[in-house]
Amino acid sequence: MLAEGPPTDTELARLREAKPSHLRLVLDLTDPRWDTRFRDAVRAANRLDCGIELELLAGDGQSLDDLFRLAADRKIPVRRLMPFRSGTFDSEHSLLAACRERAAKLGLPLGIGGGTRGHYAEFNRAKLPLSLMDFGSYAITPQFHAFDDRSVMETLRAQPVTAADARAKTGKPLYLGPITLKPRLNPVATSGKPVTVEEQRDDRLDSPFCAAWTLGSLAALAIPGVEGITCFETHGPLGLADGDRVRPAHDVFKAVADFRGADIFRIEGVPESAAALGLKRNNRRRILLANLTADPLELTLVPDADFPGPLDVSSKACQSPGSRIVSSRNGLEVVLTPYDVAMVDLV
Repeated sequence: MLAEGPPTDTELARLREAKPSHLRLVLDLTDPRWDTRFRDAVRAANRLDCGIELELLAGDGQSLDDLFRLAADRKIPVRRLMPFRSGTFDSEHSLLAACRERAAKLGLPLGIGGGTRGHYAEFNRAKLPLSLMDFGSYAITPQFHAFDDRSVMETLRAQPVTAADARAKTGKPLYLGPITLKPRLNPVATSGKPVTVEEQRDDRLDSPFCAAWTLGSLAALAIPGVEGITCFETHGPLGLADGDRVRPAHDVFKAVADFRGADIFRIEGVPESAAALGLKRNNRRRILLANLTADPLELTLVPDADFPGPLDVSSKACQSPGSRIVSSRNGLEVVLTPYDVAMVDLV
């Protein structure tokens, strides 16, 4: 998700390593500076060679017309649009219809979806205009009722369950996000006050814990029906890049980006204390592993009929020097320190 303020050249360089497929822009058309914000996002997307996913907060009809005309005239790569009425959280029929009408009139080839700016609970109880939705969307955060490390990790089990349920109930593909450690907004608040950046900060964003949780989320949502996800902010205090440094989760996205366009293969028998994501392209296989606990973890990965042994390791890496991966006649022997993430390439 694109943070406030344009990223620096250094931050853009680090983000480019993660090869994002899109930037999600939250664009408030009631803000008189919305066009500046939009143009900044276009410049960032062009420099990252990616498209834009637009979460739109609509005001009057004139600003909506101006936005669509600008996107059409400049051929801006808006891939998906999720419009919401400013001050509300769930999709409404009239606004989606208005956006579809404008897009068709100007020949804009973009998907228009709906859902909620809130979480799955809001998505589940909302009366959504499914006939006008190309896809569904909702945000994901592990912290709403409990906040300790173990509880946060345990929420990973719910992610594929709720996504499969949303897919089954709507019959629509899903583009989920933003996925963040803390909520970016509170759809049930009565105060009307926004959630500040400081309130969204979680010190674990700067720790291996976040990298392990991120890989757990990617693995949990690598299921049929989930077509795309948006994780964290791009830069700044809540971002993957912050000045001349990157946060630990950046390495997870970089490892996945190296296999962009690859197929996903399942890794069976992984305990709940670990997360595993398998990526394959031609004769290359990459396995990403994470220890989701505060204790050391030992795993053995055994070859199967789809990828018979012996497993030849072409490269391997762990974030912690205390972790290790050893190829043996039994497969891969893996030892991970608490919350460590490992990557192994097989040929």
